[in-house]
Amino acid sequence: MDEACFDEHRARGDAEVLAEVSRLVEQYKDEEISITITGHSLGAAIATLSAVDIVAKRYQNLRVLRVRNALDIVPNYPFLVGYSEVGEELGIDTRKSSYLKSPGSVASWHNLEGHLHGVAGTQGSKGGFKLEVKRDIALVNTSNDALKDEYLVPVSWRCEKDKGMVQMDDGSWQLMDHEEEDFDS
Repeated sequence: MDEACFDEHRARGDAEVLAEVSRLVEQYKDEEISITITGHSLGAAIATLSAVDIVAKRYQNLRVLRVRNALDIVPNYPFLVGYSEVGEELGIDTRKSSYLKSPGSVASWHNLEGHLHGVAGTQGSKGGFKLEVKRDIALVNTSNDALKDEYLVPVSWRCEKDKGMVQMDDGSWQLMDHEEEDFDS
């Protein structure tokens, strides 16, 4: 994609985002408003650009929080002149989780589900790791091999038929034996 084409697509996307933000701000004008824009990896960079556009075009008081896993190498790139990080950093270290294989891998350190697991259990200045958010650990293995084998969650299970993983009524995921279905007539 050439630069002119990219600029055209970005301008169109910016207009759509700003129109939707304006619509929602008008709809909730009598309430305190907080706008949250999220992204992971390249999506986080795009989310940051969108947030800057929102502030520049109309809305003030931008606060930025970025989550960084200690061993994730992606935030160290690019080594561009003029590049700088923005906002406050929430540091996590998924090596502290007793649920994950140690020390992990480049893929698991950058994986979105791994980051979410890290945020759910990071204890901040207290240190350590304890899951405080009710978030099923099986999600860590949806596209990865990060959970310890003792949890019996297949590697990269979110695919056709989710490799036998079934979501329960409470939102958790369980490995279910489907042999009974195979014998139904």
